[in-house]
Amino acid sequence: WAALFATMLGTGFVEAPHPGRTIAFWKKAFDEGKPGAGEKLLTMIQTRILRNDGVACNAMGSLLMDGKLVARDPAAAAHYFAKACELGSSRGCANLAWQYLYTGQAESSAAVAQAMDTLEQECGQATEDEGEGCFFVGFAYEQGKGRPKDAARSLELYKQAAGKGSLNAFKGIARSSLSGPDDLARAAQALEKACAAGDAESCQLLAALAQRLPPR
Repeated sequence: WAALFATMLGTGFVEAPHPGRTIAFWKKAFDEGKPGAGEKLLTMIQTRILRNDGVACNAMGSLLMDGKLVARDPAAAAHYFAKACELGSSRGCANLAWQYLYTGQAESSAAVAQAMDTLEQECGQATEDEGEGCFFVGFAYEQGKGRPKDAARSLELYKQAAGKGSLNAFKGIARSSLSGPDDLARAAQALEKACAAGDAESCQLLAALAQRLPPR
């Protein structure tokens, strides 16, 4: 799941495009090794956190998980993801869900419930994201972690996430015993591309799907 975290981290600094005035601008500069960019990025985030800015809280959580600019501190990251989610940051809610589902860490059960509620409500909306929020809630239903175990609801959310391009959702569809032939065929197409690109988990799921799909 390291690749999934890298994706979430890479999209954790999204905001309105105002070059030079955004967290995203200075995060990119820091990643490129520009002199002074890290100090500027951290100052901007800290200043905006004091204004209860959800984007800044989420960015701080991401930095605390990454550990490159500040010392790695998952517990503090959980706090900032929870605050970001509370302040209306969908990215913060998604990062909170990721951290809880894959590391077991969250600031509180109430924070997890709020994040899951927010992501599930937003899942059916026509957005341009990659569907990872839908996937996380689907995975929560699949695992019975943060949501009651419900295979049918899990598959429904995976289908919505897959419609937004989430590879992880296609993997969930491949795992689901409730998936029909059409769903599995679409999942196989996505997994074939990912397998060819070197995704080992996709290759493993494809091998398992070979026994469930009709011959072509």
